[in-house]
Amino acid sequence: MVITCKTKETFKELIDKNRFCVVLVGSSGCNKCSGMIPVIETVYQKFPYITYMIVPERVIREYTRPLMVHATSVLFFKDGLRQSTIKRSKSPHSYEVHIKKMLKNDDR
Repeated sequence: MVITCKTKETFKELIDKNRFCVVLVGSSGCNKCSGMIPVIETVYQKFPYITYMIVPERVIREYTRPLMVHATSVLFFKDGLRQSTIKRSKSPHSYEVHIKKMLKNDDR
């Protein structure tokens, strides 16, 4: 399941509450962002215990300043801290590589 976060507070709550999060930075009406949702859903099938979110660019900018992120960036969080970022990748393999790095040394 992919959660849509519309506020900084909801985003922060989910990042803090969930051990692992994959966050797609999106903009409303962005075709490229919409095209990445099936990729996220494909990756979810392999790693269903990770929280997946779509967050508007403005919310991410409020939360992560001065980190510069843009629509179609994907952020990987572990224990509330950003581990890595990829941009505009529609390859499930790219996500899996980052997720596996994030899970490294974890007991899953």
